[in-house]
Amino acid sequence: MAVARVQGRGQFTLPAAFRKAVGVKPGDVLLLEARDPGHFEVRVLSRQSLLDFPRIDAEGFNMRSARDAMERALAEEAFESP
Repeated sequence: MAVARVQGRGQFTLPAAFRKAVGVKPGDVLLLEARDPGHFEVRVLSRQSLLDFPRIDAEGFNMRSARDAMERALAEEAFESP
């Protein structure tokens, strides 16, 4: 169990001991699922990089939209696996 304070922009830091205990590493993508008011579940999605996704034309490349697409694909993958 760990305690984290939510900052003004919605960010929070997972304490180092907690990250180590659950195996969260820098660059991991976390899936947050709402359960009930005040209750949610967090799952670590598989570690993948943009290099694992189809090539994207460098002209007009948008990192934010590419990252969003990658996170959607990872979330869909997480829902499909038990």
